[in-house]
Amino acid sequence: MLTILCLWPIWAVAFPPLQDYPQHLFLAHVNATYSDPAYNWPQHYLATLKTGPYMLFYLIVVLLEKVMPVIMAGKVFLTLYILLMAGLTLTIRRCHLSAPPPWGSLLIFPLAFHQMYFMGFTNYLFSIPLLAFAILDHQRFASQPPSLPAFIRQAILISLLLLCHPFTILVYIVLASANTLVSLPPGASRKAISIPPTLTAALFLTWYFTTLPNATDKMPLLWWHASETLRYYCLMFTGMRWTDGVNWPTLAIWTTAIGLVIWGGIRAVRKGASLPRRTGLAFALTTAGFFALPFWAGQYSYFNLRMAPISYLFAALFAGSSRLPRWAGLSLAALSAILVAQSANLQASVARETAEIKPIIAAMESNARILPMTFQTNSAILDRHFFPETHSHDHFYYHLI
Repeated sequence: MLTILCLWPIWAVAFPPLQDYPQHLFLAHVNATYSDPAYNWPQHYLATLKTGPYMLFYLIVVLLEKVMPVIMAGKVFLTLYILLMAGLTLTIRRCHLSAPPPWGSLLIFPLAFHQMYFMGFTNYLFSIPLLAFAILDHQRFASQPPSLPAFIRQAILISLLLLCHPFTILVYIVLASANTLVSLPPGASRKAISIPPTLTAALFLTWYFTTLPNATDKMPLLWWHASETLRYYCLMFTGMRWTDGVNWPTLAIWTTAIGLVIWGGIRAVRKGASLPRRTGLAFALTTAGFFALPFWAGQYSYFNLRMAPISYLFAALFAGSSRLPRWAGLSLAALSAILVAQSANLQASVARETAEIKPIIAAMESNARILPMTFQTNSAILDRHFFPETHSHDHFYYHLI
């Protein structure tokens, strides 16, 4: 039910409310139709889709566009993202088959619609659940004697991460290395466990120093003020608003849900249950990274902000160990559904703002060279300070439609 609720805001609107999404969709569309004589792309663009970081979204959409319209292909990609999130809850359930149901992991669903989702960083968005799968698999890898299937699983997940985004590769290296350093069970080999993060670090450094011409230049580091960083982290729980007032009903529901999880965690500890130490360590490291890392590092912006959804996700995975009685678990499930519904309503409101361009597009001729003039790029729904460019790429829908 929660999966269906999460898919509704993707398929029920014409334009999903993701800031950079239409631009990325346009780039995939150009690559998919570059040789089509119906378009005049070669007059204006050079299409060079190469294997490497940032390309998984484009590869998937280009393949999907062979059998469906590009706008539908983009929605299928977003559907895959939600299905990966749902897969994480099933993974946590399989780890707790002999224990009470991991009700806390249901918070994964409302946490799927985080700040980076609304910013529309498609490749990074897809990499977040893949990162969680990779770290959970590495934890499993570290809890048993090394085997060839375990190495193959790690290799597949790392390869997918490499095709998505370099930032999540860096986070994987740190978290997998942390898994390696903590105490190991009998029969596990620290040397074998260290192989995946070590090889991944070597691949990342090779890519970095061979593809970025300014990699050796001085990298200026800029930090946000601590209070602004904290407000950004809290946006997830305030209805994506702060500057002009928070969404109090959303905050109240999140507070209740988190309170239930904490109560269940205390209850589990009192009953002698052991909490997942490695998942807790991942949550602690990613949260500390969010508050400690710079906002800007060289040519990379949003450096620390990208850590927020990863911190949320590992918090939800850790919350799966919270032992809740059936009534509290069902209550948490209901609260999760309400939070998803609230986010869906928020997304629909932002999507209606984007849909205001449809009459303009309908009046324009095909294959025209256009000068997009957007006088108000922020949304009346999302926080205007933290989301100042929500509609800055809406004009790409002209080319897509």
